[in-house]
Amino acid sequence: NSFLYWIVALLLPKRKNSVIVESSIYESNIKGKNAFLKRVFLKRISKALVPGSSNQKLLEALGFKGKIVQTHGVGLYNRISNVPLRLLNCNAKRFLYVGRLSEEKNLSSLIKVFNEKSEWTLEIVGFGPLEKTLKSLAKSNIIFRGAVNNKDLYKIYQKSDVLVLPSFRETWGLVVEEAINNGVPVALSFKVGAAEDWIGYYRCGVTFDPYDSEDIKNKLETIAEKENNNALRRQIQTINFENIEKEKIEAFLSI
Repeated sequence: NSFLYWIVALLLPKRKNSVIVESSIYESNIKGKNAFLKRVFLKRISKALVPGSSNQKLLEALGFKGKIVQTHGVGLYNRISNVPLRLLNCNAKRFLYVGRLSEEKNLSSLIKVFNEKSEWTLEIVGFGPLEKTLKSLAKSNIIFRGAVNNKDLYKIYQKSDVLVLPSFRETWGLVVEEAINNGVPVALSFKVGAAEDWIGYYRCGVTFDPYDSEDIKNKLETIAEKENNNALRRQIQTINFENIEKEKIEAFLSI
């Protein structure tokens, strides 16, 4: 949607044009006027860099014929934690959400679930336009932490049992990578762009239907079970985050 991008794409030889695509198949239109314009623009692109599988599927649905390179994420880690394995000795009770407090994040559905599960706690890190409304809906087991400095965020991840991201739309979800890098299993809406890679491929958590509160509750109960949670924690320990970060850098250097 940038006039400058269009000028550059049209004036430069196609072989010199690359694009980073962070939109995913789950939240981007593949029909209609906007999709037509995307197809026209992509005809001037020779190489596209995408975070993962859901983003690549968008390009394929739009008929992109150039080279697609997966960058395995949307940025470098603040720190590679290499945390030692922490196994739970009882069912998970400490859940975490990190992100903006806005409509598309579907936090009202999450709060509804935690209002019914008083034995669980939910820490909400972030701020946004719905903060006052969400606080008015939440019971005392839901704690609003506000903004947390990035350099201190790892401490909150490592004290948590599960990261939950219930978004109606989420192009990728950097917090997913951050949580797993800190040894924490994740429960994600299937609309989260990172879900296909971090759950489908790396098997680091569970997915749920963000439009179904009962499914959210059932999947959180599943990942909260000690045996399931510990199995996911063991799986996370097999992931080489240094290699993933190296692959991210090499993907951009390959342009």
